Parts: sequence; C-alpha cells; structure tokens
Amino acid sequence: MDIPFLCPMCNNAPETITHTLRDCPTAQMFWNSLNPHFPKSLFYGASLLNWLKLNCQSSKISPGSNIDWSILFPFALWSLWIHRNSVAFDRAHNHQDLKAVTLGP
Repeated sequence: MDIPFLCPMCNNAPETITHTLRDCPTAQMFWNSLNPHFPKSLFYGASLLNWLKLNCQSSKISPGSNIDWSILFPFALWSLWIHRNSVAFDRAHNHQDLKAVTLGP
C-alpha cells in the first residue's frame, strides 16, 4: 500500500504538521480570512512550537468575530484538521468555507 506524502489539500508540498496547519495555501487563506492580529512575518515565520504558544497565549480579541483569539485559535486548528481529513479520507472537495465552519452562521 502506497502512503501519499504530499499534502492532500494542495498536492504541492510534503505533508508536515507545520505545512498542514499553517503553510499550505489552503491554511494560509483560512488564517488570513480570520485576520490574526500578528504581523504576517511573525505569524507565518515562527517555529511550530512558538507559533502555537504565540496564538494560544494571546489576549487579543479577534477582529470581526469578537472572540478571544486564544479561544478561537484552537477551534480554527481543529476545523482545519477536520477539513484536511475530509479531503484526505472522504475525498471531499477542498473548499474555502472554513471560516463559516469555524465561526458558525
């Protein structure tokens, strides 16, 4: 049995945790739609551990959603992971409506 090593969402890069949750074009469009309050160089440039700490320890309110970023961020990660699994295992389409799934109607 062949195990694919490319990201199922973009099919352009090896699938790593950092790529799947942050660096994949699908993930980046999702994060940009949520407007993280960090400079892009910091948000996309930190190591995985520092990125998780930075976001989970933030005391800022997410612009547009009025939700504490330290609460929204883990839910957003979970939504992205569920989406990745749907694409990888259920052959779901790689849609861009993750923001609505995460924040609700």
